[in-house]
Amino acid sequence: MTVYVDVLVVINLVLNYLLLSATTYFTHQPTSRLRLLGASALSGVLSVFILVPGLNSLWLKVALCLATVVLGLPFAGWRGLLKNTLYFLAVNFLFAGLMVGLEMAFSPGKLAYINGVLYFDLPITVLVALAGIAYLLVECVSFLLGRFQNRKVRVRVQKGTASAQGTGFVDTGNSLQDPFRMVPVVLADRASVEDLLTPEQRRYLQHPREESPAGLLLIPYHTVSGGGLLPIFYPDSLQIFEGDQCVKQTDRVAVGIVGHAIGQEGCSFLLSPQIVAP
Repeated sequence: MTVYVDVLVVINLVLNYLLLSATTYFTHQPTSRLRLLGASALSGVLSVFILVPGLNSLWLKVALCLATVVLGLPFAGWRGLLKNTLYFLAVNFLFAGLMVGLEMAFSPGKLAYINGVLYFDLPITVLVALAGIAYLLVECVSFLLGRFQNRKVRVRVQKGTASAQGTGFVDTGNSLQDPFRMVPVVLADRASVEDLLTPEQRRYLQHPREESPAGLLLIPYHTVSGGGLLPIFYPDSLQIFEGDQCVKQTDRVAVGIVGHAIGQEGCSFLLSPQIVAP
């Protein structure tokens, strides 16, 4: 099979963009299209290494993989880098198995998967058309996911006679659950729910100690950058509004208190899709 460098680079640029996009979906880490495109372009250009004798070592492949992940995905510490790399490799392994199967079953002589690099023996016009279709599909999926993921709602939390309200951001990456009552956790910045707390609870949040005060529990949490213990409390009710209409009211929820801004600018609450679902 004759391998054309321009076709090789374009194919692997498009495919690496798709693979990185799939990785961000599983890691729930937002990143810019510019970073994805830059990392994909690097991988596309470096795919020509299959044509260079002697440049096929394992360590070189590891270095290229790490460079692609660091360039394409946000750096969240060494543990985060390890997690992102493992997800990226898992996506690549699934894709590699699919490509090898397609080559054996349908397209001998027209498709080659060599040294981890994919090549189609196709005219450049067909390749450009397929790349355009793939890009449109990615944009459509991103738009549909983004409409739900970037959804903003108004949230009101009631505890006793006190209430707190603010803007909530629906994040598909928030899957935190209270292990005691097995209910989803809404994350709230401390300033937004401070009126719902007792003086003792406020003092504890300012100066944590080993034993939490009554009405405040600690649950474990994990993120790509680490983990720890999150203080939570149980509200009497949580209401979700879209416009002036209350679309959801529940008491099967916990509120986790964080000491920093969360979600997008102007948002006080971070909700999971499970909470917003009817």
